[in-house]
Amino acid sequence: MKKKWVQLLALLLAFTLITAACGSDDDATSDAPSDAPSDDTAPAADQDATADDVSGEAAAEADEPAAPEGRSGTLKWALGSNGANFFDPHKATNPFGRSWMYPFYDRLTRIDGNGDVQAMLATNWEFSGDGSVLTFDLREGVLFHDGTSFDATAAKINIDRARDPAVSGGTFVDLLAIDSVDVIDNYTIQINLKAPGGALPALLSDQAGMMISPAAMDNEDLATMPVGAGPFVATEFRVDEAMFAVAFDDYWNPEFPKVENLELRFVLDPSTRVNATVGGEVDGGVLDTVVFTRDDVADLGLVISERFSTALYQLFINTERVPELSNPAVRRALAMAIDQEAFGAALFNGECAPIDQVFGKGWFAHNPDIDADYHPFDPDGAKAILEAEGVTDLEFTVITANIPSFVAMAEAIQAFFADVGVTINVAPTPIPELISGFVVNKTADAYWSLNPGAADPAKFVATIWLPQSPFNPGGYEVPGVFDLHVRAQAATNEADRAPLYHEMAQLLVDEQLTVAVCTPASLMAHRPEVGGVSLLSTLSDVDVIGIYIDE
Repeated sequence: MKKKWVQLLALLLAFTLITAACGSDDDATSDAPSDAPSDDTAPAADQDATADDVSGEAAAEADEPAAPEGRSGTLKWALGSNGANFFDPHKATNPFGRSWMYPFYDRLTRIDGNGDVQAMLATNWEFSGDGSVLTFDLREGVLFHDGTSFDATAAKINIDRARDPAVSGGTFVDLLAIDSVDVIDNYTIQINLKAPGGALPALLSDQAGMMISPAAMDNEDLATMPVGAGPFVATEFRVDEAMFAVAFDDYWNPEFPKVENLELRFVLDPSTRVNATVGGEVDGGVLDTVVFTRDDVADLGLVISERFSTALYQLFINTERVPELSNPAVRRALAMAIDQEAFGAALFNGECAPIDQVFGKGWFAHNPDIDADYHPFDPDGAKAILEAEGVTDLEFTVITANIPSFVAMAEAIQAFFADVGVTINVAPTPIPELISGFVVNKTADAYWSLNPGAADPAKFVATIWLPQSPFNPGGYEVPGVFDLHVRAQAATNEADRAPLYHEMAQLLVDEQLTVAVCTPASLMAHRPEVGGVSLLSTLSDVDVIGIYIDE
């Protein structure tokens, strides 16, 4: 039963991950990733969120300006993706639409700057002793933008909608562990589980946990005119251009938002985003490190805000099509053939940190005992391993998105492998054919791409490293990983889950079922009078709730 559940989760995540991997370059050039930091570090289940809890923290390269008393004027923020012009959180599948949704939709929980789950519309949660029931206490006194009250019935309606595959475009895969939702009283819900649900508190910090007004769910324009309980109320949307909003005066936390008006602008070109920021047309936006260095930004008089990212560039392998690659020693040799420092320097201006394990630094799943150069760059050592394993004239094809930046990265990997006697043929491929070639038909040897990060490592694992995972088309089994995955889902707090993921990280770094290369930096560039910039660890995401302007 457990294996069938995990297999269903893995298969349903496939399309979302492929879209995510290519979305920023499809909508824009390669956007830097981001995530929502915060000052609070107490376990969410033991705390009631305060004003400071939701504000977030920005790790900037210069001192932040003083926050003004009350609200300042208009914040104009440039996003590198249009989010497919579709912002119904339960139906949207483009992962780069989150930044368009956060201002309007509060979630049950949120992830802070340390990667911990914190309270938002849920103030407390608790698993039953056997882990089969998850109970949420909900915040009282919350209104949706249309005046509807947020309560347990509204929460149940939202969760049931988000987990209904007939309605949901993607969030139902996060909620497959849920069997039913019961209303206990006006501000308490009980989630009954049919499978281990240790990841649910984190997953409900994402689109699956965004609360829509039940009265607005049938609105014909809900996809472009959000009606949530967030700090801003949408007033106008222009396709492929901008979203306009005003502060929600009845927002449950009177400390937020920090500005009266909000304009989210879709600015495709990274140079245009920066030039618009310099010129004051916008106040900030995603920084593309392929185009700009930190020194470039400083020379232009702008400030950088950043935080850790869970995103990962890696080479996915079909062990069934290339028998030599079913040998972990051969895969380790490939890892040793790649000069990760040179790769990041040449293609990202040094803003893609070398990493050999699959869980990035800053995440609770990250194993601090695994060095970034666990498999050091050693072409001679790689050649020796290949020779010892009897592998000669190894040749295979790597598909990647037919986008210049992805092709350039794949060609760099091609050159590293050539130096150790391994030939790969780079095949730029339209995005829909990536899905059919690597995941569905399993006709591709290997796939170079980006995993944009996730709210919880369970998503990573189910999608990539289990025998039934869609991004493991050869069905290769890393001994011990499935058991650790199930145990990590059965555990109900990060303290118990972390050691299991650390052990899993060690197994995966030794096996190199996917060859991890680097984690891209998560950077936003903005004007010096802007403060409170809150990034998220998933690619290109920013939460504008606490951003202010020192006018």
